[in-house]
Amino acid sequence: MIIKIKHILYLVIPTIILHFIFNFYNLYDVARFDLILHILAGIVYGLIAIFSFQNKNYNKKTFLILIILFSLFGSILWEITELGFLTYFKEYALLLDIYSPTLLESFTDILAGLIGGVIVGFIFYFKAHKSLGTNF
Repeated sequence: MIIKIKHILYLVIPTIILHFIFNFYNLYDVARFDLILHILAGIVYGLIAIFSFQNKNYNKKTFLILIILFSLFGSILWEITELGFLTYFKEYALLLDIYSPTLLESFTDILAGLIGGVIVGFIFYFKAHKSLGTNF
């Protein structure tokens, strides 16, 4: 299967909608619904990695590592963005609930994004399609 932009958008749009639903109904305060969104974000980062590298000539293990690392760095970048948003645009960060209140939550969110990347990576590792142009 070739990953296209529309496949990524099929996950990005529901993730954004879920964020606002969770925020509106105060579900972030009730349970760790935030983890669901960060796992979805990790899956999105993994799909972006596949989209970016699918025409390259990588072997399965290298491709798996690229997907996982891309998800990890995407998750770290998101948490840094949340910190910057809270630092420089505090009113909007609080209004839109786009911040991590503690360092532990930031690390948990990064781990959740990494888990999403691992999920995507192993799916493509074991179900790699010949049309990806890699050495699978």
